[in-house]
Amino acid sequence: MYNEKVKSEFIEEVTNSDPGSVGSYTRLFRRSEQFETQRGKDISALADDDFSALLEEVGGRSKKALGARVSEAKKYIRWCVENGVSGARAELLQVVPQTTSNQQIRKYMVKSPGHLARAIRVWKEYNQFDAIHPGSELMYEAFWWLAYSGMDAQDAMIVRGSDVDFEQMVIRVGGLQYPIYPPGAKVLEECVKRKTIYYDAAHNGKRRQYPRADGDQLLRTRSEMKISSMRTGVSQCKSAYVDDNPDCVVLRYNSLQDSGIFYEMYLQEEVYGMPVDFAQTARKLITRRAERENKQYKIDVSSYQMSYKLSVDYSHWKKVFY
Repeated sequence: MYNEKVKSEFIEEVTNSDPGSVGSYTRLFRRSEQFETQRGKDISALADDDFSALLEEVGGRSKKALGARVSEAKKYIRWCVENGVSGARAELLQVVPQTTSNQQIRKYMVKSPGHLARAIRVWKEYNQFDAIHPGSELMYEAFWWLAYSGMDAQDAMIVRGSDVDFEQMVIRVGGLQYPIYPPGAKVLEECVKRKTIYYDAAHNGKRRQYPRADGDQLLRTRSEMKISSMRTGVSQCKSAYVDDNPDCVVLRYNSLQDSGIFYEMYLQEEVYGMPVDFAQTARKLITRRAERENKQYKIDVSSYQMSYKLSVDYSHWKKVFY
């Protein structure tokens, strides 16, 4: 961490007063370190424009995520001012950043199905996967296309091959329908049909062929896959993100899910002339979550909150990509 002595004192105080937030502050300081080093100043001592630029760089892709980063940064700045840290500027507490980070949207979200297909191709090339002998990375590709369809990750894990309708280009799960886009159809079809899968042998690194687990679950290797193993596998792969390359995207399920929902709304708005309205989408997702998790949701309240969030984030996504 830049200015480690001061930040360590702050984190020690936070540990005593609000231990649940320590991880958030630690991540903020880690992400800010390079920016602070380049400027030669602590977060609390940055110029107004530099502080806004920092938030653009480390803020989240959504209004909610960026708001959390702003709140964390300003709490640290206020602590520095109150404790007389050299160079700390109280004026930064009055800086109002933009409502979301364009840089983060470009880093984590995609514009269209074609954009996602290119991002996956770059990711595969970067990780040097064997295109002729597909291994578990085929499951990750399918996982991301299921995300882009708009379904929750929990439903993605229970999709069966029989749920995938290539004639109608839809996936049916939990009583809902989700779109299949042409660039992803080939990946999903390969997952449905493939009987074997390859793994790197430990002794020589060459890929050996193994039968996939019995059953109809779409996402399965030698056994049926769970969300935890899927996320672990994805996290172990190298991120192919490079600044200023639009085809390099950090592939994350929730970001791709929102991207797909936004693209579908964009088509409705721009191609078919329908007004932007996420109420139906939000209600379907919330109702499905209540059924799947067997929990009591305040459907109307939760749907309204999700619809509002999607509407705000959609406007920023559209501004960045279109």
